[in-house]
Amino acid sequence: MVQHVDAQGMSANGTITFSNQKEGSTYTLLFVQGSGTYDVVLPSGYWLNDTAPFDFSTELVDDERAIITATYIFNAWYFAVKKVTYVA
Repeated sequence: MVQHVDAQGMSANGTITFSNQKEGSTYTLLFVQGSGTYDVVLPSGYWLNDTAPFDFSTELVDDERAIITATYIFNAWYFAVKKVTYVA
């Protein structure tokens, strides 16, 4: 239930879709922004803290990362996206 999405090869905006989701499951995606700083769209759903969907094209630059958490409950998606920073 954990996947890595590397946007280094993207040449345009994209869409993340889920299939065969299981009721009550949580899925985690590590998103790595590419040099083109494109945006990706997630399915319709509810967002943490009443925030608008995360804009990957303005929030992340090349090689920056975000964690996407998607939970599927009662036939609806619940999302949280947060930029992460490496600290040595």
